[in-house]
Amino acid sequence: FQDRLLIDAVDGYGADGVVYHPVKSCRTVSTGLADSRRVVLEERDVLALYIESDMMDKRVVSEAQLKNRIDAFFEGLESRKLRMSGAAAGGPGRSET
Repeated sequence: FQDRLLIDAVDGYGADGVVYHPVKSCRTVSTGLADSRRVVLEERDVLALYIESDMMDKRVVSEAQLKNRIDAFFEGLESRKLRMSGAAAGGPGRSET
């Protein structure tokens, strides 16, 4: 049920990506997020960022690593957008026949 709602939201908002934020110290909330990510990626061509943290123990997450992953996610979104707009305009990646 949750997967269908998320897929509908991706479609409805025209989302390019989905951010998942499981919390290590709250397994109740985090249960099923990895499966949800897999289903959404199989159903839709979107990028996903899976950032795990813990509100109770800051040692679980490296701030630098977290920042790098977030930056890479947004760079991937931008790169994909540029590729898609270039292909739509007849730019690189599109062959002329």
